[in-house]
Amino acid sequence: MKKIAMFAILILIVAGVSLFYHAAKQPVNFVIFASSENLNNDLREALINRLETNDIAYQIAGDGSVKIPDKEVKHAVMCCS
Repeated sequence: MKKIAMFAILILIVAGVSLFYHAAKQPVNFVIFASSENLNNDLREALINRLETNDIAYQIAGDGSVKIPDKEVKHAVMCCS
């Protein structure tokens, strides 16, 4: 009986680690948070400082737009708008 219980626990642990690993590997989809048309250099720097202060990842697109992960949009709107 102890062997069956230990085996079940081992299976649950392996399944949990596997799910965590696959969830962490999901690609991050970045969306435009601030368009380059609405930003000058000072505004872009201020926005980047706010994003960094709030630990929100960002990318600068080729045209100068600021992109953030789609899962962080609500957080960014609350702290950086």
